[in-house]
Amino acid sequence: MTDDVLNLFVSTLGNDRWSGAVAAPSADGSDGPLATLAGARDAIRRLKSRPGGLSQPVTVHVATGVYELAETLQFTPDDSGTAECPIRYVAAAGAAPVISGGRRITGWRETQHNGLRCWVADLPEVTAGQWNFTRLYVNDAPRQRPRLPKTGFHHFTGLAGCEDSGFKWGHGPDRANFAPGEIRLWHNWQDAEIISYQLWFDTHHRIKTIDEATRTVHFRANSLGSLKDERGEFARYFVENIFEALDTPGEWYLDRVAGRLYYLPLAEESLATTTVYASQLEEIVRIQGEANRRVTHLHFENLTFAHQHWELPSDCTGYIQAAFGVPGAIILEGAEACIFYGCTIAHVNGYGLEVLAGSTGNVIAACAIHDTGGGGVKVGHEHLSPHEGAVGTPMTGDYPPIATTVVDCTIRDCGRIYPSAIGIWVGNSGWNRLSHNRIFNCNYTGISCGWIWGYAQSKTVCNRIEFNHIHHINHREILSDNGGIYTLGQQPGTVLRGNVIHDISCYGYGAWGIYPDEGSSEMRIEQNLVCGTKRNAYFTHYGRDNLVQNNIFANSQNEHISLGKHELHRSTVFRRNVVLTANGQIYGQGGQWETAHYTASDNLFWTLDGTPLTFQGKRLETLQKEGQNLRAVVADPLFLDGVGGDFSLRPDSPALQTGFRPFNWREAGPRMGAEKPLDYESYSRRFGLLTLSVPVVRTRITLLTSVADILTGGVAAFSVTLTNVGRAGAKGAVRLAGGPKGAVGSPSVRKIAYRLQPGEAITERVMLKVKKGAQEFWLDSEPSGKDTVPARELVLGLRRWQVPLVSGVTVPEEIGAALKRMTARRITFGERIASEVKLAASEGGLLFHARFHEPTLRPNPEQPWAGTGFELVAYQPIPADFPIDKPLPKMQVCLVPRAGGVGADGVRVDVVANKAVPAPEIRLCSQPVSGGCELAAIIPWALFGFEQRPTEFPFDLVTDVVDPVTGGIVQLTTCRPVWKGWRSLKEQLTINA
Repeated sequence: MTDDVLNLFVSTLGNDRWSGAVAAPSADGSDGPLATLAGARDAIRRLKSRPGGLSQPVTVHVATGVYELAETLQFTPDDSGTAECPIRYVAAAGAAPVISGGRRITGWRETQHNGLRCWVADLPEVTAGQWNFTRLYVNDAPRQRPRLPKTGFHHFTGLAGCEDSGFKWGHGPDRANFAPGEIRLWHNWQDAEIISYQLWFDTHHRIKTIDEATRTVHFRANSLGSLKDERGEFARYFVENIFEALDTPGEWYLDRVAGRLYYLPLAEESLATTTVYASQLEEIVRIQGEANRRVTHLHFENLTFAHQHWELPSDCTGYIQAAFGVPGAIILEGAEACIFYGCTIAHVNGYGLEVLAGSTGNVIAACAIHDTGGGGVKVGHEHLSPHEGAVGTPMTGDYPPIATTVVDCTIRDCGRIYPSAIGIWVGNSGWNRLSHNRIFNCNYTGISCGWIWGYAQSKTVCNRIEFNHIHHINHREILSDNGGIYTLGQQPGTVLRGNVIHDISCYGYGAWGIYPDEGSSEMRIEQNLVCGTKRNAYFTHYGRDNLVQNNIFANSQNEHISLGKHELHRSTVFRRNVVLTANGQIYGQGGQWETAHYTASDNLFWTLDGTPLTFQGKRLETLQKEGQNLRAVVADPLFLDGVGGDFSLRPDSPALQTGFRPFNWREAGPRMGAEKPLDYESYSRRFGLLTLSVPVVRTRITLLTSVADILTGGVAAFSVTLTNVGRAGAKGAVRLAGGPKGAVGSPSVRKIAYRLQPGEAITERVMLKVKKGAQEFWLDSEPSGKDTVPARELVLGLRRWQVPLVSGVTVPEEIGAALKRMTARRITFGERIASEVKLAASEGGLLFHARFHEPTLRPNPEQPWAGTGFELVAYQPIPADFPIDKPLPKMQVCLVPRAGGVGADGVRVDVVANKAVPAPEIRLCSQPVSGGCELAAIIPWALFGFEQRPTEFPFDLVTDVVDPVTGGIVQLTTCRPVWKGWRSLKEQLTINA
């Protein structure tokens, strides 16, 4: 303690009427420490109200003990410190204080239950409806409510007459069927909770009625999802809080009607030495700013916060992703420069700590967060746009970047109640720093960043996710569609660097190491080590201009790399990476790896078991002839022990030939070990503070010339705009180049140098000569510095099918002979032919004929896109200035050969509701042939939305086949696929009448 600091003391022996100026009560009882943190807060308020206000730092020293809060400990702008005079609440030297939102339960009596020792306590507040709790802690360890089945899951057996709700979140069934005896009219059955898992979320059902005769349970609210899971089964579930299942030491049951708590103690537990706590408060600490005043410079150091209670609202069964509606036990709203250092947050029902809009520049450092019902740290939104009604009401207001730092923390054992919660979740907010954390034993995803699905404007900019050690994520295989690090939406300036990720698993699908999901764009992903994942070490769903370089991707159990869907732009630059496989499967499901949509070069590949390398069914030599994966090296990377987990490279590693630069993967995770500095001031002196003043330069390349003019032979004009959206000046250059080779000349401007202050932009006009007949071309930028990523503007010509008008064909059986002389379009999967398709027209409809080379027919008429078959999507007429920004589909129809290839089903799809219904107006026939089937169909023009035969017919044609490696369904379009969700237009059928 120093003389320039005002010291106050808090003790369980204290009294809030005392001064708090001394650490122990005086002999005469006239003065001593304060009794509560609220008492210390109020004492500081009084000091600040004096003339001159706060003139020196204040430190509140909290002695060992459990401090039970009667109400949330709240801090307002009146409780603020300053940069020169921070206010600190710290554990006293050598002390271990606990700030509890719960209550200690006493008054136990010992009895017997089911032949076992049982402790019973009567709680009149529970009977009166004034208290309820769902978690109990015995000797600082959580205990389990009784559930059935004891381990594993039941499965619902039906939806009790409810329609399949598909993806209408929150509008799922309000009832379901169960197998005999699985749900019963138990004692207090209204208090039992049915918990089900589906896809990537958990659903919590309260029971309205139970009909044991019809084996039907009615819920109080609609299910979040459809109660059908990703394996094609009805959802898994278990039932919790069943008195009749109370039969195992360590279990407890609260009879709310009787106000009686039952606990079956472990063998070593005795009433004399056991402490029992139950949670009570929904918030333990709230730091609450005001519209124009934030709470500033409060420090909380080396304290423990525990025993928060929270339950879902009565009309809510869960949240569609990341348990985003589950709050934190500690809330920061309108807080600035507040610090949580060396604290423990444990035994809470929600997230550990939550930072909300209006907050900025707060730090969570060297904290331990564990045993949470939700996740670890939750960083909210600066702005919120609803996605399919799933994420709430749009936020308005001018919020600063939330800019939270989470560093050197250990976050583990999360998702005890809501398994879809995240270790560290960042919503639509920017300038956050997640660094050197260790995250493990979470049930869904380690770190999630972003909350925009697609390419809409985003606040998720310049986040740094660096040097985190993330492992054993979803290792219990509860949920699907998860990763070590997960991202959403455009994220210019975001960097994923130096992270070590391993042991990622899943229930149905997912288990990806690094997972850029919908719209993830403009990120640098470099110097990460990902190994031992169940599925791809790196998996992109779809995105734009992500730079993936200088990473190690090793030892995935199945496929290893997926670079995303084909869209009307480039998804990924994948270069100078080391890919070590156990089975030779380099690329996973999705994509055909054309050079227009991906750039892969200078990578090293090796397979441990000697299996030949395959890239989505293609050999490396084939890809290189197509211009992809140039300068690849196939050789043992010479890790010191890649199988055993030592990924250090020998000096003679052939990976160095590719330009790969070795990095110290051992830097990931907390840096302190057993040498944690005593306080935040010492910590910041040792490790420094992460700067937020960095440049972020975005590159935008825009085509200015009509595509129709260019493709007849001409010059394409582009604008290239560089904008510094960062917080520091930027200096560098970008080089420009056109492609593909042979289709374009050199650009008129080959290099743009820039010097940009924050907010500044420069634009250059660039001309590119394009050869006549080019089907596609592009202009690329390649940056020289680390403050931007490569960009590409891709231009695709319209590919036309010239087809005849055929008369006299009235039944599908006649189509094969009528089109015998036509040349079929081949759709390939890797190097194998997946289908051969012929199209023609009659006055009544589109004539379709296909040889389907799919040996494993897996029809799914209810969800045709999830099974084998064909999809045709018809679009609105094409304007002259193609490409269209967002062409909307008129109709989707699907042709689904039945098992064995005998017969087929016609289906039409409501593309808005994503729902398939039978289309009996489609006339089909199908017969088995060697290696698949032969299918023919007449599809009425009216089904596509045409009143009469069109002269032109814009469409997409998709062949759905089984991936022989993953067993999943792969969607293949004709020739070179171009995907943009429902905006994948690339074919136009012209009828030669």
